[in-house]
Amino acid sequence: ESTMRSLFVFFAILLAHSEARLQLSRQSYMKLPYQFTNGDPTNPRYGLFQNAAHKAAFHTVDKILYVASARSTEKYLHIIDMNNPASPSILMTHVFDNAVDGMITSVKACTDTIAVTLTAADPVAEGHIELFTPYNRADRVFTRVGRIAVGVHPKDMAATSDCTRLVVANEGPVAINPVSGTLSDPEGSVTIIVRNDQGFPVEINMGFQQLNDRVVDYITNGVRYVFRGDHGVGIVNTFSQDLEPESVTISNDDRFAFVSCQENNAVLKIDLFNQRIIELYALGAKNWTSYNLDASDQNDAANLRFHTVYSFYQPGKLAYGVVDGKGYLVSADTGKAKTLTTAQHGYAFSDNTRARVAYNDGELDITTMDPTLLSQIQDNQQLGRVHMSRVDGYNIFNRIGDVFLFGGRGISLWDSTTMAHVFDSGDDLERRASQFYPNTFNGDCSNGNQSPTQQVDERSDDMGPEPQALATGTVGTTPVLIVGSRNGLIYVFNMRGVSANFESVHREGSTNDIWNNLYANDAAGDQMISDIGFVGAGDSPSGTPFVYVIGQATGSLSVYNVVDMPDIF
Repeated sequence: ESTMRSLFVFFAILLAHSEARLQLSRQSYMKLPYQFTNGDPTNPRYGLFQNAAHKAAFHTVDKILYVASARSTEKYLHIIDMNNPASPSILMTHVFDNAVDGMITSVKACTDTIAVTLTAADPVAEGHIELFTPYNRADRVFTRVGRIAVGVHPKDMAATSDCTRLVVANEGPVAINPVSGTLSDPEGSVTIIVRNDQGFPVEINMGFQQLNDRVVDYITNGVRYVFRGDHGVGIVNTFSQDLEPESVTISNDDRFAFVSCQENNAVLKIDLFNQRIIELYALGAKNWTSYNLDASDQNDAANLRFHTVYSFYQPGKLAYGVVDGKGYLVSADTGKAKTLTTAQHGYAFSDNTRARVAYNDGELDITTMDPTLLSQIQDNQQLGRVHMSRVDGYNIFNRIGDVFLFGGRGISLWDSTTMAHVFDSGDDLERRASQFYPNTFNGDCSNGNQSPTQQVDERSDDMGPEPQALATGTVGTTPVLIVGSRNGLIYVFNMRGVSANFESVHREGSTNDIWNNLYANDAAGDQMISDIGFVGAGDSPSGTPFVYVIGQATGSLSVYNVVDMPDIF
């Protein structure tokens, strides 16, 4: 009895001194079909690396999740019943079969409308947004009500809180013009669609040509003007052509849209009321002197070290959050290099090279560069393998004096008024991954005949953890941030104060078999996370906040409850 009493007191003390941590609890996991044999919905086909799932949107009233594929042939929008998040089921699959369309790139659910963006099959032609009434459970119909032309290659979409405005970020990437067979870099743009009481949308297309007059100012401030063409062969590429929108989000008061130009390491701020560009903000560079990173894919494990290098933030995804009444732009600092090939783009160009190659090719200023850094660059176990910029960091001697990498390998908060950088997660993502999931640290899912542990460390020389998706929400009274990485890790942060404080990290799936077998046994997890959504307690069918996660490589949908768990040390 005395021993039992002592144990009770011991555990009571532990609980009293432990902290509750927000963690993810798996509710369900399902793979989505990438194809129906002969168009028969009763004969689905499943496969790894088939891009069966890419983007999703949750309809809060109907409790339906719309999940889009990323395929140019079978363009599917799966309509999924989420009345029971622990057991989702496909109600219907809508097929987009217009031959002029390329692939689905984003989906948005409003109360009375489902919006879907589609690229064009012609890579230099305008894309479209299609509007539907939400799926009708009683009649089992999903009805299209409109189709609107937007810019070239619509990449992302956001909506105001009342859905009266849809904002589309049109990337306009470099491609071969199918008519001329030569390189073409269509203008990137932003399309604003304003819906009126009669339901007839007004469309405003905003190009960036006006920014060409200030190109010197933007470059001086740090905006990357990456591909400028080759005047010797008649290729002229303007600054506005080089700006390629990637992601868009809208402020909580619906006044402003923020558009990331990822390769350019910049964000556009747009006044939605007056339909004008307020400014193009350079995001600057991250100084790694005080942080650790693993920049080599040849360690077969985490090898976090200090290096005196910089990296561009280059957010691949933006969100908007409010902390203590003030709005902040939240960015997943993925990183992105630019490589063009003659076969795919009509011209060969690359803004990146491996650091050791740059050294061997004489691109570095070895007379002024720190000897320790030079030694690390010549070591493939350290910086020799990392991809660095070959168009940035030049000094007055026309040599690269500072090494710039791609991606911030973390998340950032930016003051939405001034775009000042107010928080950086530093090396938190890589450090937590090495601590909790060392066997898959900076790993990849790209070879079905290899296991996750065999592909460990393969992305360290690229952009490391590569956060690619994020969502904000509230659990109880705590603002939270959910971040998904390329290699299947899902991070949970609280946003108390102007910071993102680590709560937990979760990885779904096994590691003890090759990817093909793991996929066949529903044990591959959420690989190449391409979208995350947060559903608050008030909109959740169960009353418990949950997160849905889309894995593009695994073509999967996962649902996790966000729960408070005691953290006992």
